[in-house]
Amino acid sequence: MRSAMRSFTVRRLDALSCLYFALLLLVFPLKWMVAAVAAGAVHELCHLFAVRLCGGRVANLRISVGGAVMEGGGLSPAQELLCVLAGPAGSLGLLLLSDFLPRIAICGGMQGLFNLLPVFPLDGGRAVRLLCGRWMSDRAGRRLYTILERSCLWGLLILGLYGSFWLRLGLMPALVSICVCYRASVGKRPCKAG
Repeated sequence: MRSAMRSFTVRRLDALSCLYFALLLLVFPLKWMVAAVAAGAVHELCHLFAVRLCGGRVANLRISVGGAVMEGGGLSPAQELLCVLAGPAGSLGLLLLSDFLPRIAICGGMQGLFNLLPVFPLDGGRAVRLLCGRWMSDRAGRRLYTILERSCLWGLLILGLYGSFWLRLGLMPALVSICVCYRASVGKRPCKAG
């Protein structure tokens, strides 16, 4: 176990992430922030262990406001799919701890469901791309994936605006949906293994 963990490094925790977490501490109670960070750590560790179990390598791990980015390689598309889905599975698995650690279970469940959205910066988007690439022609796969992603993004944007302005839940739902849509348009990858 010790040698497996020695083969990669955590490259950096950027200053913007520190500022982001400090601002979140002003809005959310510390107990919930700790629970969210713990659930996020479980999510990323599940990715890491899946990559290691499949015989892949992880060169580095970067943590930023947009999420964590794992860089590595040595995986087939089927193994990469398994590793991509390991994070949300671990997050959703935290729901089994709801009697003992309710905050972590709630945060893990929300992170797991959110990460399964078929939007490319998220694990669900990577999984859909891998599945489309495996069982469909390149053109048909891209077309299906684009339809799924855009439908999800429009639905998420409408839901965020509805929550903010019609249900009067504050600006947080609209901001989250706008950030996800922006992130998808930029096309960055928070977790890549190849």
